Amino acid sequence: MDDVELAILKAWGWVGPRLAQDERELARRLARRRMKLLRRVPREWCLGVRASDTRIAAELGLEVERRRDPERRQEIRFTAPLLRKLCALVKIEPPGQPLADVARLLGTNTGMIASRFNGRVFRTHHIKGLCGSRGWPVPMLYTDRLLDPSRKLFVLPDEAWSWTCSFLLNRIPADLDATVTRVPYYHSHVPARMYDLDRHPEVDGLAERDHVPRPLPRMGPDVMAWYKWKGDEYIGYDWRRAERNPRIREEYERQQRVAERRRQKYRENRATRGPRPTHPDRGSIGSIHFNGWLWRCPVCERTCRIIYFPLQRMNLLRGLRHIAAMPRLAEIVDIPPLVSSDAPGGGFACARCHQITYLNRKWESAWNTLVSYLTDGLLYGSEVDRPEWFDPPGCRRRPRGPRPFSERRTEVIELLMQGLSFRQIAQRLGVAKGTVEAHVVKTYRRYGVKSRGELAARLGRVIGDGAPAGGAPAGELLASVAPASS
Repeated sequence: MDDVELAILKAWGWVGPRLAQDERELARRLARRRMKLLRRVPREWCLGVRASDTRIAAELGLEVERRRDPERRQEIRFTAPLLRKLCALVKIEPPGQPLADVARLLGTNTGMIASRFNGRVFRTHHIKGLCGSRGWPVPMLYTDRLLDPSRKLFVLPDEAWSWTCSFLLNRIPADLDATVTRVPYYHSHVPARMYDLDRHPEVDGLAERDHVPRPLPRMGPDVMAWYKWKGDEYIGYDWRRAERNPRIREEYERQQRVAERRRQKYRENRATRGPRPTHPDRGSIGSIHFNGWLWRCPVCERTCRIIYFPLQRMNLLRGLRHIAAMPRLAEIVDIPPLVSSDAPGGGFACARCHQITYLNRKWESAWNTLVSYLTDGLLYGSEVDRPEWFDPPGCRRRPRGPRPFSERRTEVIELLMQGLSFRQIAQRLGVAKGTVEAHVVKTYRRYGVKSRGELAARLGRVIGDGAPAGGAPAGELLASVAPASS
């Protein structure tokens, strides 16, 4: 057991018997499961799959996207073995692996891995001539922690969720069988505003950065190279040197044949990719390229990069030995949650449909939220001892309860109880009269009074006395009096 689980079980040791006897308090805590917060599914209890994961095509034997077809669809059938392979954590063996191998293990491309070379995820060292490679040294990547392929920066879930987020693969239903559609995503090389045919850079007053580029004319014969002209015919090479060396003409003809084959191959590829997508108003939107896949959410029919499958909710209080000996406590813990995490579409849906939430330990209510999830709303965060490591470094939490008065405000209240006017208090302390009035107004508001007499009665003082009642210092007396609840 870790610190979080031990703290929860310790608190349940004295809260559980009280709930078994107080039906009203039990109903109040069970009603917390209807709260909007507990209706949302935490990300740590969900399995995520990226639409552009390259391992999907390798596992299912799908062909690589080559033909440009925006209407193309792929039906991905998820089963329990496939979901375990895609969501399994990745371990990089020491001393490291090449960039291409790490990208293959994580189901992504080398460009996405290369953007994380900044030390946040991987440690990099270079080996020259690895596996007989020539040129620049080959980068080797290594990290001593496990990597999650579906998370940002491949980081693991927060350790504050205890063991409930460590064994997700074992909680996948064995009879899982769901089909999700993914569609290709094409991206234009330039913004669509560059192809607005209804605007003119001079008439509509476009700025230089919004200038619509116009295609340059095709390159024709080099008229300035007179030595490439023989009479009125453009031959494309220096005929003077070709008369002495016939290989110059042969090399020029070879280059022309290579260029013609390249142009022919380009025309064939353009023919197989299909027509360019067009805008209903502006016509062509320019050249596009394949930029990966997107899931089609089975619930809302929107596209998303990651699709989620929520697993069964966990409760750290279930299965305890001392609970089994008390039938009433066992009945409390075994009450099923009122909110189910299942959704249409076989359980797969986008983050918006599942209402996925993320836990940030910098929130003031982070500990209460975590305890509520781990106990199905039966415990509050104030009843469980929070570990010292839970607060992230540099996070300063606001102290509970009212803040103590400052030294200046204490002096103002003491002179106010002596019967001095606002002007006399300002002259005594060397401050403006408005400063004194601001201190008095905030003091009245805090204690819920409207006059100097009511404040004196609240503090147990008599206006005009030089010392507070009972001889206690003014600061101690103000701290001992509870402010009015707002």
